[in-house]
This record gives sequence, structure tokens and C-alpha cells, in this order.
Amino acid sequence: MIFKELTSVFRPSRWYRNSFMILGAVLAIGITEQTLQDNLSNIVIAFISLSLMASGNYGINEILDVETDRRHPQKRFRSLASGKVSIRLILLLSIVFYMLSIFIVVSLDKLPLTVSMFLLLISGFFYNVKPFRVKDIPYADFLFEALNNPIRLAVGWYSVVDTNEIPLSFVLGFYAIGVFLMASKRFGELRLFDGLDIKASEYRASLLHYTEKNLLFSMIASISTFSFLFGILSYKYNINLIMMLPLFIVWVVWFFQIAYECNSIVKDPERIFEKKPFLIFSFSLVILFVVLLFSDTSIVSFLMRPVTGY
Repeated sequence: MIFKELTSVFRPSRWYRNSFMILGAVLAIGITEQTLQDNLSNIVIAFISLSLMASGNYGINEILDVETDRRHPQKRFRSLASGKVSIRLILLLSIVFYMLSIFIVVSLDKLPLTVSMFLLLISGFFYNVKPFRVKDIPYADFLFEALNNPIRLAVGWYSVVDTNEIPLSFVLGFYAIGVFLMASKRFGELRLFDGLDIKASEYRASLLHYTEKNLLFSMIASISTFSFLFGILSYKYNINLIMMLPLFIVWVVWFFQIAYECNSIVKDPERIFEKKPFLIFSFSLVILFVVLLFSDTSIVSFLMRPVTGY
């Protein structure tokens, strides 16, 4: 029983989000002409370190949010908020996870990788701990939390190479997707409190300043920014990537439909497995991205031809 309670706090079910770092590693392998065989062990070790660091952050987050979670219609049943596990135990295990993560990543002797891992630790500190506690500042909360996406990308990239700079279009594109996902999370949280006696701001202070309308605008702005950056990325690295845009539009429309569902999964990322068709479609898009990025044949060359009259 205690194991189940601890996993609900440290959320290994969310480790799948760290797969973004694997995409960063794949990009580094392709762009810098490295080989997967030479870097596989480093990638696996970096993934383990990143997951431990993320779990440490989850534990500290649970401790610092325990009072507000008790005012949340669903989170009040969490292990810490309901008193099923002690704060002291969670704090101790969080510190252990942090130490293990740092020890593992330092053992790889890659300074940029170590710095990237520490950035995730620093990000969690400023996001959760007073007097900073960015998560209580409207708009800054999801803009700041979205930084974890490019940090994960950097961890994957620097698990392969030491000195090469990450292409800016990738970094900004990952950030824009992160902003979209985090804004949609706030959207789902706000909708959850509709019709309840509990005010949303009693759970999260920043929700006092949000409406469904302005969060939708934020989501649209961020996903449009990503589309612009994706166009730049396609032009610079492989024009074949432009073939993904129609499928990406389907993904966006599908995501918005999910966001409007009652008790939507967009506010609970670990519940993504409840939407297996959407999950499979999303994973297929990632596979297609990698395949098209490194394809040698110009599949869409006909789009580049000038239009001639009759």
C-alpha cells in the first residue's frame, strides 16, 4: 500500500514526458553525424537521471502544495493531502532522488549535460518555493513551467554532444509546444471548478486572473507560434517536414476537442493513456517527424516548382 501511495507522489507515470529528451538525442545524432550505438548508454543514463530529478521536483511540489491540494475537489484525495504519507518521508525521498540524479549525470563527465540537469532543479525551485513561487503569478506560471520542455531537449542533445549549440528553431519550437500544453492545463483546471462551491483561486492563486477566453487565446497564440517555427525548421533542415502540417492540424483540432471534455485529461498529463487513439496518433507523428527529418529523397519537390500557364 505504501508503495502505491509513494508512486502517486513521485509520479513515475509521468516519466513518459521525459521522452522529449530522446528526441533531442535523435536530433543530435542526425545533425552531428554521431551514431546511436556509440551514444545509447549515455542516452539511457541521462534519461534515468532526468526521471529521478523530475520525481524529486514532484515530491517537493506535493509538499509545498499540500494545503491548497486539500481545497481541490480531486487532489484532496492525494496521498500527502489526505495524510496517508508523511511530509518528512516525502522530503527525505525527494532529497535522495535529487542526489542520485546528480551523481548519475556527473558520472558521465559532460558539463553541458550536468548544467542542463541543474536547470531542471532550479526551475522546480523557482516554480514552487516562496518568495518566488512563479506558479502563483498569472501567465508567468505556464510560461515558466513550459521551460521544462527545451530543458529536456537540451538534456537529450548534450547526452550525445558536448559543445555543439542546439538549433534555435528546435529550442523555441519545443518551448512553444510547452506553452500550449501548460496553458491547456490551466484551461482544464479552470473548467473543473465550474459549478462547484470551491473557488478555483483557492486552489491556485493564478486561476483568479484567468478566463476560458484568455486561456484559449494563449493556446492559439502558442500553437500558431509553433507552426511558424516549424516552417522555419522545415525550410532549414528538410523541406519534407512540411508534409506533417495537415496531420498536425488534425492533432490540434483533436486536442481542443479533448480539452473541452468534462474532467478533461489536459489538466492531468498522466491520464493521457486513457486516450489511446490520440496517444498512438501523437506517437506516430513523432516517428514521422524523425523519418522525414533524416530522409534523403525530396518527397515534396513538386511544391517548389513554379506554376506555369497554359
